[in-house]
Amino acid sequence: MTKVQPTALLVEDDETQIEFFAAQLKRLGYAVTVAGDGMEALALCQANSYDLLVTDVRMPRLSGVSFLRNAIKFAPSMPPRIIVVTSLDDANVRRDVMEAGATCMLVKPIPAAQFEAAVRGTLS
Repeated sequence: MTKVQPTALLVEDDETQIEFFAAQLKRLGYAVTVAGDGMEALALCQANSYDLLVTDVRMPRLSGVSFLRNAIKFAPSMPPRIIVVTSLDDANVRRDVMEAGATCMLVKPIPAAQFEAAVRGTLS
């Protein structure tokens, strides 16, 4: 019996961050799809199903928080785990992110071990 590879949607506009997060996700066994902004990610979520979503907050065209709010309304199925990454360590941002449906929020720079714990669902 073939094991199905889990899928992750990575929504990020910074190439360095894309390389870091995609490498970590692939190392953890995920097939990774990358969207460069919230609009592209919204279209992907409407057409596909993912096991994990990792999104930045600040992006062109549609922010990560706005993307999440829209995806929950318009996408057929949102992943059970949503990790938001940001350089904005702010209580208001954290509140908005969690209200939009995130499982957790990580503040950049993010150590690989912390990101792995969040992906595995073991980050407290």
